[in-house]
Amino acid sequence: MMAVVCLLTVYLKFFRAEGDVVGADVRQVPYTLGDWNCLREENDDHSLMEQLKADSYILRYYQNAKTHQVVQLYLVYRRYGRREFNHNPDSCFPAGGYRLLDRSTATLPYAGKERETVFMHFDGSQVERGDGTIGVPDATVTYFFASGNKTEAHFLRQQFWMALERLIPNKNGWTLVRLNSPKVTTEDDAYSAQRDFMTAFGPTIQKVITTDTAAEASGETDALPAGLPAVPPAVTRPFGT
Repeated sequence: MMAVVCLLTVYLKFFRAEGDVVGADVRQVPYTLGDWNCLREENDDHSLMEQLKADSYILRYYQNAKTHQVVQLYLVYRRYGRREFNHNPDSCFPAGGYRLLDRSTATLPYAGKERETVFMHFDGSQVERGDGTIGVPDATVTYFFASGNKTEAHFLRQQFWMALERLIPNKNGWTLVRLNSPKVTTEDDAYSAQRDFMTAFGPTIQKVITTDTAAEASGETDALPAGLPAVPPAVTRPFGT
């Protein structure tokens, strides 16, 4: 009997919480902020929206007016109650013809802290362009997942977080935050541009995707609950090296 009561309590808690969810619209992220201006966006692919099972997403190209560095911002938001992300970001670029050169971790500023991100370099020499020619600039790619002020760089751990939220409601949902910079000068410059971009846009992105203000006020923890499998440590790239 006690087991039935517990299951019923969880059931009611989940479905009542899911019904109260307010979704986020990442299209509210501004087109211009500081020295960064949007060059173009590609947000009208409804088939991609369905494939990602996203509630909102943006794919925009920003350029810094002073350094001329370019950052492609890709945000995919899924509200609380949706199932786990069905797409690992690591597979995007190889599927498009890029060759992975190295994969490690780095940090980007977000929610007042340095946050761990996946950090990758790709060779674009064999990528086919829209006009049929071959070869595009190499790419520096960073990504992480964000839920309000909580972040997670490891895809599998983020999947665990989403699964746990079936029992521990978090109405913020989750957002994939991915930055891609084509090589304009050097790879270090590309990474520095992404840091500068997140310094400018990070607070706005956090505000847009934060829908559970009560949870934010109480202070969320980034620690995994006991018993979940740990992810082996990756090689970390400190800023400035």
